[in-house]
Amino acid sequence: GAIIPVRHAIAMGLSCGFAANAWTMRWAVELFERFAMMHVSLALLVATLLFLAQAMPFVIACGLAAALGRLGLRAWIVLPLAIVVAMSGMPMIFPWRLGTSQVGWTTFVQCADLGGPPLLDLLMAFGACAGLEALRRRDRRALGVAAIAIAFPLAYGAIRLPQVRAMREAAPSLRVGLVQ
Repeated sequence: GAIIPVRHAIAMGLSCGFAANAWTMRWAVELFERFAMMHVSLALLVATLLFLAQAMPFVIACGLAAALGRLGLRAWIVLPLAIVVAMSGMPMIFPWRLGTSQVGWTTFVQCADLGGPPLLDLLMAFGACAGLEALRRRDRRALGVAAIAIAFPLAYGAIRLPQVRAMREAAPSLRVGLVQ
């Protein structure tokens, strides 16, 4: 594949990370207005700085993937790994991960008990990156990786959810009283 200059990859990571954070945390502007008593223009400025700071894992991941791509490593393999490393190691004010977006899909997220949030991030990133590579290059290996990255958590969840439900039903109940 084409080698992407590191500065272009960093710009893509910044754009992607900024857009993702601006969309998912659009509530931040109102938060700053209401609780910090900021004027809307200042709240927008502070929120923009927050979105930029929160974009850093994407900047690091894309820059790292581009740098490693110069060594001949395939970007669709390196980028998911770089995303997991960057999201695991970068402190954030409002931490979130790729896998967090799937919490509503209970079957998919059951595999988190095997590897935690980093495993969910990795499966989502491999599903997307390998899937795109399979479409772009008609690469059967990439298609296989994408299929496994999507099918594995679904299969595991289909097996695990009934087990969890059975354990919950078999667990003893406890009566709790609350006095205020």
